[in-house]
Amino acid sequence: MRFPGLASILSLSAVSLATILIPNQPAFSQPTTFVCGTNEGAPATVVKSQKHGEVTLITWKSGFFDDSGFDNQTRCDKVSQKFQDFYNQGNLKYFTAGSANKQPIICAVASTNSPCNSESQLFTLKPDSNPEETLQKLFGIRRGASLEGLYENNNVSATDRAYLSFEEVLETKTNQGQAPVPEPASVDKSQKNHPNEPIF
Repeated sequence: MRFPGLASILSLSAVSLATILIPNQPAFSQPTTFVCGTNEGAPATVVKSQKHGEVTLITWKSGFFDDSGFDNQTRCDKVSQKFQDFYNQGNLKYFTAGSANKQPIICAVASTNSPCNSESQLFTLKPDSNPEETLQKLFGIRRGASLEGLYENNNVSATDRAYLSFEEVLETKTNQGQAPVPEPASVDKSQKNHPNEPIF
């Protein structure tokens, strides 16, 4: 005796069983990467992420450290790699400013209790720079836009230190339509660092 509906029932059962046995494939997650690209013909540190796409962080134009062997391209290459290293280590949560070897520096840190020193240093600023003012200018934060991302902490040193959230830098720059502010222009070359002094 033939059962016309039996084949259909068996086919549906096989499909259902296959659906149960085949695990869901996880969605591909694109890693966050930092590279030295270009912006307006100049070397630029760029971050590429799944959430924000491609965001230019710093455009290197000053030429201030050329005589020390660290021209704009070299600084871009080295600092972009430092961004990547700090990110991979989980230490790129905040930007802050400080000093090392009597020079103003910008640092990448994991928390608002972290110090800014040679171990967390991203790059050196020109002598006599205002580190916290430069911190905001470097990452293209317009006046009034960074209030939520700028944090003060009294516990790290005798003076207050500002912390700028990396995530909020990306959010702000994305919302501002990708208008990266270049590294401050070069000044009198007689103020340049001695070639033997550490730059990064």
